[in-house]
Amino acid sequence: MTQLKTKSPNILYVEDMPDAFTLVKVLLRPNYNLFWAQNPDESLKILDEKEIHLILMDISLKEKNDGYDLAVHLKNHETYSKIPIIDLTAYALKGDKERFLSAGMNDYIPKPVNKNELITKINANLLGLNNL
Repeated sequence: MTQLKTKSPNILYVEDMPDAFTLVKVLLRPNYNLFWAQNPDESLKILDEKEIHLILMDISLKEKNDGYDLAVHLKNHETYSKIPIIDLTAYALKGDKERFLSAGMNDYIPKPVNKNELITKINANLLGLNNL
């Protein structure tokens, strides 16, 4: 597993399901500071207030703009375009991964989440090694 040398990176998890957030929070503690947004508006507020190092993005959100649209917006926004986005989603059909990566997401993890894969991909993206 790739080890991260910085202390407690700030990760924003955009997810509308409380149970999914709680699971990821348990998997990532105590090595990461996890912030939760349930919709695009909350995520933009957190991005404006905190120094976020990585975003975990669910694709299916209940709001008008889903995670896909939010990711495209962030990647086209001067302030947020350099923040790595990992798609954490139940979409796991053939072609889904390619569609999300072509939208600008840096990586893809299908649900259910595997702890080792999640931590490895988070660290690789934080270090700029997401092509591993």
